[in-house]
Amino acid sequence: MKKPAKNLSLGIAFDLPGEPELSDALTRVFTNVSRVSSLLTMYDAFRNHGGEKRGRSNIHTTDLLRASVVLMHATLEDGLRSLLRFRLPRTKEVFDTVALSGINDHGRAEKFFLGELHRFRGKTVDEIWDTSLDSHLMRQTFNDASDLIRAVKHIGGDVVLVKPLLGRLSALIARRHHIVHNADINEKRGKAGQQFVRSLGRAEVSEWHNTIIAFFSAITFQLRKNASAPNKAPEPTARPVTIPAEPGIAPGRAVAHL
Repeated sequence: MKKPAKNLSLGIAFDLPGEPELSDALTRVFTNVSRVSSLLTMYDAFRNHGGEKRGRSNIHTTDLLRASVVLMHATLEDGLRSLLRFRLPRTKEVFDTVALSGINDHGRAEKFFLGELHRFRGKTVDEIWDTSLDSHLMRQTFNDASDLIRAVKHIGGDVVLVKPLLGRLSALIARRHHIVHNADINEKRGKAGQQFVRSLGRAEVSEWHNTIIAFFSAITFQLRKNASAPNKAPEPTARPVTIPAEPGIAPGRAVAHL
């Protein structure tokens, strides 16, 4: 297993005793969450500076919300990949679904000749697995609720805990898709009351932001619960965490609630 990378965070770092991989994954997730918070703070500042405290913001101001949506989806995908990287069981069934690194361009698992292993001479099976899994996960996308459920199951989380969040996450994924592939253009533009791009509200984006936090908190709760059975695990410790306040998020509480 690879050693977790250090100094990934921008002021956020988790240190769960005996769980370096989970600590690293959570550091990535909540660092990215804080980046979204910063974008939302910038949006508020632009509205206040431009005198847009009421009514619909102009397109350029709401582009900060669109950037937030794209970064949130990236946070979701990167977080799931980080958890899958160390949570996928090393069984034959799982190995059979992962292509040998560099064997093809499409990433689908397939049979290979023994000669394909020549470039891995001197490496252990675990090292080959890590390299191949990294390549496999980089191709993984999570585009709907079924993808999220499958990932949560592979990670070892409880689907029941995240099921109430799937509707909002699906809406986030759909909106990100429209932003990335259609520049969020409004199909009804030109008609009375319709702008060039689809409307996007601060409250809606904040709800998605909070949902991302709830999603990873639920998964972490289950992983910590599983790790502590039958013996209670020591309480997690962390360096100070500061996340710009959002509705339902208290600064510095990211670790305390896990």
